[in-house]
Order: sequence, then structure tokens, then C-alpha cells
Amino acid sequence: MDKLGTWSGFFDLNVKYNKSTVKKTIETAIQLGYKVIAIDTVLEESAFETKKKKKGEPRDNVDIVPAPIDLHEILGDSAKDVKILHRLTIEFVNSLQAHKLSQSENFKKYEIVAVIPVSQSTFQYACSSMDVDIISFKPEDTPQFRISRKMYAMATDRGIYFELMYSPAVHDSNSRKNIISLSHLYHAVGKSQNIIVTSNAESPFDLRGPYDVINLCLIFGMTEELAKRAISDSCRTLCIRSVGRRCGKAVVWVSRIPSSEDEVSSGDDELLTDQLCVPVKRKERSVICSGGKESNEGVEFLPSTETSDDLNSFNPGKRKKSNSKIL
Repeated sequence: MDKLGTWSGFFDLNVKYNKSTVKKTIETAIQLGYKVIAIDTVLEESAFETKKKKKGEPRDNVDIVPAPIDLHEILGDSAKDVKILHRLTIEFVNSLQAHKLSQSENFKKYEIVAVIPVSQSTFQYACSSMDVDIISFKPEDTPQFRISRKMYAMATDRGIYFELMYSPAVHDSNSRKNIISLSHLYHAVGKSQNIIVTSNAESPFDLRGPYDVINLCLIFGMTEELAKRAISDSCRTLCIRSVGRRCGKAVVWVSRIPSSEDEVSSGDDELLTDQLCVPVKRKERSVICSGGKESNEGVEFLPSTETSDDLNSFNPGKRKKSNSKIL
């Protein structure tokens, strides 16, 4: 895993894998100015179907999730200019799929996990319990269930992001209408919090430059600032959260290492001040009591201008003159 501090710039977290065009698509994305790209693998509903076997037949220990695609051999030197992530998009039909995914070894190898809920129950489960990064919907269809403010707020509080795709809106009028309607719905129920914009590109011709995408988001009803954040800062936050999701919770204790200049020797009769770290001696002032004897009781101790040998240059001011008081 590369350092997260290097994950900056513009993101495209949804590029479809096509063996014949993926290299050209990624090279085009690099030329357009994208720094982080996620190659998407779709896990359809049919992958979770299990065939009934006769009694006595051995079970097939086949992983239902395909392994992430190794693109280093395909891309070659092109991979040096961009950070490549692997994304898994799951058509989420029922909660039993979550149990099967937890038993998959290949599932843990994906950096980003997205779900496409198809019913009200699966949407509620994804918002409240499922450990995913993105909730998405097919652009050719509108959600056939209600997206409430409560469910939207629950998902955003858990760090889940909602996805809008711009490539289908460019090619198909019906998809464009659905995406615009979905964008306005996100604004109505959650004020467009935790929104990311991706391409869903299958070829280089589906990609647009980052600033073209920002202008296109104005059609979706988004402001310029929100659109820019949807392809940069929000995507970076999503990637950082995905690392925490896969690695688990941890606590980091950061402490400051003191330098040699900060180390100041202190004696029994010296007091280190908080701001200047200057040792200041304190002297007692004697008083003459009514019996003619000296005593130190009831005396306010005033700071002296005398300092240690290594801080002779420190001179807070002239010494205050004080005479003994006769009580």
C-alpha cells in the first residue's frame, strides 16, 4: 500500500474492465489529469446461486468472487504515472450474500467495495450494517423504493458514499434523466453529503476531463465547489476509509521528540517557566515581627532576576526594591 499522502489530485473510481481497451482507457485518463483510477469488476446476482447436489457429492470450494485483475503486465510503464485500485461492485439482492462474501478470500483483496441494492430491505441493510464503501444504482433504472433521510444520514455517518455516473448521462437520454433525478433526490434527503462522481467508462471515448466533469455536474444540480470535491477530496477520503475498513481499527500515539535545545537542567531551587523554559530562582524576603525577630511566615515570594550560568543573557528587567516591613 502506497503512502496515503501521495493520493491527491483527481480520481475516477469506476472504470470498467475490458481487456481490449483497458490500457488505452487508462492512458487516456492519465492524459486528462487523473491520478487515481479504480478498475471495476461486477459481481452479478447469478454468481451467488448454488446448484443443488445429490447426497454424497463433494462440495465445490470455489470462491464466488473473482480475483482482482493484475494490470501491471498489461499497462507496463503506464502504471507508474497513476495509482491503480481494484473495485468490486455487487448486485445486492438479500442479506445472505453478505455472509458468503465474508467467507471469500478474494473479496478481501479489493480496495473498494460497492453495492447496488435492489430492494428496500437490502438498501436499509447496506446503510445500517454492511461494511461497504459505496452505494450505487444502475443508471438505466431508478430506485423502485423510498430513500429516506434517516437511512441516508445513517449511511453518511458510517462513512459510506453515494455514486453518480456521468458517462451514461452523455450517451443515453433516459439514463441522463434518471441520474439528474437521483442527484436532486440526494440533495433533498441529505443535502448532497458524501457524493462522488465517476465515469463508468468502458472505452476511452467515455472519459471526460476533470473540469468538463465539473461543468457537467452543474446539469445534475450540483454547485461548482461540490462537483470539484466529488472527484477529488471526497474520493480521497473514501480511499482512506477503505484502508481502515480492510485493516481494522487502530490507535496511533504521536509524541514529540525533544531536541537538545529543549533540554534544560533544573535544580531543587529552580522553576521552569512554561513558555520560555527559563529557570528562575526564587528568594525569600525576611520580615521583622513585633518581637524584633525575623520570620518568613506570611511573606510573598517575588521572582529574582538572577538566573543560571547558561542563561546569563536573560534579563527580564530591573530588580524591584523592597524594604523589610515592621508588623
